[in-house]
Amino acid sequence: MGELLMTPGPVMLSSRVIRALSRQACSHVSQEFAEALSETRDMLKEVFRTSHDVVIAPGSSSLGLEMAIANSVRPGDKVIVVSSGYFSDRIAEVVRRHRGIPVLVGGDPRKGVSVEAVEEVRDKHPDAVALCVVHVETSTGVVNSVERIGRLAREEGLLHIVDAVSSVGGMDVRTDEWGIDYCVAGPQKALAAPPGLALLSVSQEALDMANSRPEDPFTFYMDVRGWVRAMRDPFKRYVTHAVHLVFALKEALSVVLEEGLERRFERHRLLAEAVRRGVRALGLKLFPEEGHEADTLTAIEMPEGISSRVVAELMLERGVRVAPGWGEYAERVLRIGHMGNIGAEHVLRTLSCLESALSELGFEAEGAVKEASSYLSGFDQEILKPPDEIPC
Repeated sequence: MGELLMTPGPVMLSSRVIRALSRQACSHVSQEFAEALSETRDMLKEVFRTSHDVVIAPGSSSLGLEMAIANSVRPGDKVIVVSSGYFSDRIAEVVRRHRGIPVLVGGDPRKGVSVEAVEEVRDKHPDAVALCVVHVETSTGVVNSVERIGRLAREEGLLHIVDAVSSVGGMDVRTDEWGIDYCVAGPQKALAAPPGLALLSVSQEALDMANSRPEDPFTFYMDVRGWVRAMRDPFKRYVTHAVHLVFALKEALSVVLEEGLERRFERHRLLAEAVRRGVRALGLKLFPEEGHEADTLTAIEMPEGISSRVVAELMLERGVRVAPGWGEYAERVLRIGHMGNIGAEHVLRTLSCLESALSELGFEAEGAVKEASSYLSGFDQEILKPPDEIPC
């Protein structure tokens, strides 16, 4: 049995996606690729739940976030940044690099940032031009209320930029309905495609702001106007595209839409709850407070004196790769990803390895698998079934 990848991204690839990667190359200006890119674009709109433009660009999801900021923020502009963990604070650094002024809104790291706190900061900085928020903070597994924050952004005339990298494809994200101007995702998480593409939706308001700038963005590659023109006409090319990654993403999105978004969200929700129940059965505490947990990953506080890095290493020896914490939580938090095309067997194998690793370190650990199995047995097993085979 091969290594089971249960990190918060990248995730395991299904058989269909692997086959798409193994095809012969084609020209990025060919009819074949133009049609594939066009179909992928349209499917991505369905997943984003948007009628606006979407961009698929070679690069990581970090490129997508920087593209949103590069086309929206001018030197001296204030940008409200919801500060809920490592990745949201990195957005503030991107704003600084583009000569903007980040205004941080903090809160309880276990519960995310309240809308009231955002409102209070907005009142103090009425000249702010944009509001940035991470939907699922990958470093802690905490969810922010993007829907409510989006409502505030609309009311206040702020451009709404959302990092939905760890939620799109595994949790409900309604780009248009929630007033998101730039919704940024990556293929390597709940969409279950290989890493290497930046995915983002671009509202008309965002495009209008980019077009109204008196000067071009200082970077040609991140000029969202050029990307939108190229995506609207699949025969136009902005750069040489990542041909194989687009074919793989196309197949991954087909798997997502064949399963159906609502059913996919339900599978993620049930598997996430099984992990949470299993963790609690071990006497361990989740980092997020109840009601603020993501359905795509679980962040677990380690017992006193036990390093998450050591636990992750012991689990890897048993064939399951998870992730230690990030930033200030590097040693204290263990992160299990349960997103993409996984099923109950993958979750149970992961919990079994967690039990074994903790036991080796002298922590009395049993009951996680039993509790998770009992919980999952109460549901239609067809809902829990992965939409495609994962070779591992």
